[in-house]
Amino acid sequence: MAIIKHEPFAFMKLNLSSNLPNHNPKAGIELEKIYILLQFKRIKIGKKLLDLAFEIAGINNKEILWLSEIDTNVEAIAFY
Repeated sequence: MAIIKHEPFAFMKLNLSSNLPNHNPKAGIELEKIYILLQFKRIKIGKKLLDLAFEIAGINNKEILWLSEIDTNVEAIAFY
């Protein structure tokens, strides 16, 4: 969770035991969501959360960090 002045403004949800289909069940970590309040979307917190997801994957010896996104969420697809 990202917090400014004691108020949360973004969060990331990771599933540490989610495997990508057709891959080793212990190899994957799933980035389920990143939510950022609209007024904070241009301060690069999404990039910092994504970097943190990769760091957590490495700490947990995961070979794959994966996510799925709905095809109509053009903004998120461009970000990822």
